[in-house]
Amino acid sequence: MKIISVLIICLLPILGCAKENDKVYQFVSNLYTNYKSDSTILAFNGPRADTIFSQELLKLIRLDEKLANGENGYLDEDPLCSCQDPGGLKVNKITITEKNGLLYAEVKIIFSRSRPIVKKTIILQIKEIKDKWLIDDIIDSSSSNPSLFKFLAKSLAKNNPDTTK
Repeated sequence: MKIISVLIICLLPILGCAKENDKVYQFVSNLYTNYKSDSTILAFNGPRADTIFSQELLKLIRLDEKLANGENGYLDEDPLCSCQDPGGLKVNKITITEKNGLLYAEVKIIFSRSRPIVKKTIILQIKEIKDKWLIDDIIDSSSSNPSLFKFLAKSLAKNNPDTTK
């Protein structure tokens, strides 16, 4: 009986982590189900943006939009797919991992209509705020600016020093 009790105590953190990962997986999976039609691009200024992005990242995204004054800002594509045209986007695999206390969702996507077929890996840094999962950064290793948060913060501060304080 003592062995079973010790085993249960040892497994509780693992079981809790598995439940957490399932919730993050569901959050990420739901995000990408929005890409079913060819014309779907995430509206960062839309009513759902604050249910997708952390307050810090969304602040940078909206500031970039505001300073662009109707033109393309520094963020000139949908960072969830690293694309301007999501036509044929399909999610191949979503993997949830934890590193140094942070949760990451690695999303492998393909654009099936492209010739040749384009494959990308997007990594979402996820954090929980008030029982909601939110994207805190988007990392695209194929980009010259892999961290969206760092890229926007640096670009906005460099070219508009008074606006990022």
